Amino acid sequence: MRKIDKSIILSTVYKTWEESLPEEHPEYNSSKNKFYYDIVMNLFHCQKGLCAYTEQLLCIPSFYDAVNWQNGIYQKPENWAVKGQLEHFDALKKKEKAWLWDNFFMVDTDVNTKIKRSSGIDEILKFDKLLYDEFELLEYDSERHIFIAKTDLDETVQDRINEMLFTLGVNHEPVRTVRKDFIETKIRSVLLQVNTWENIEIIQFPTAFEFCKRELLGW
Repeated sequence: MRKIDKSIILSTVYKTWEESLPEEHPEYNSSKNKFYYDIVMNLFHCQKGLCAYTEQLLCIPSFYDAVNWQNGIYQKPENWAVKGQLEHFDALKKKEKAWLWDNFFMVDTDVNTKIKRSSGIDEILKFDKLLYDEFELLEYDSERHIFIAKTDLDETVQDRINEMLFTLGVNHEPVRTVRKDFIETKIRSVLLQVNTWENIEIIQFPTAFEFCKRELLGW
């Protein structure tokens, strides 16, 4: 849910190829394309290993570390394994712009197959947009552990945001429960002085955690 900076291009061979494509791209053929893993792992590098929508951990840091690229091509390390699927944010672009970097995210498999594909898209929650700011658009209900549109926004804007939260599967089960358990455990460790706000390690759900932290600290 936090802003994603996709300007960090490690898979430079893919990016050069993508920028040289004609107006109508070659057909999307998933992992059969020679640049598939270059795209996937560069996205994970930008997303810090998290699902772009739910922020659940899909890939450990050692697999998306920059040392795994040689001459602009990703080299799989030993015991390489990741979760999730390569997602076309706007499915309408998939036919003609199948390999467009701007339209790609890595997401949780259940979100991609069970939630989003049945719904339309609205770029109001496109997390790599230049002016996207999660704290200007969203709130977090720390009792139910769900994201909602910021309640002081215009009702029409709130409706658009809440529709996209549903479309992207941000609050769907079982992710909501996993997020709840993770955040409550982390916060409890701070309140019990096992950790501090400064040294606690947040490997997933960082946006939800930050909202809860700000609420507790009265920010």
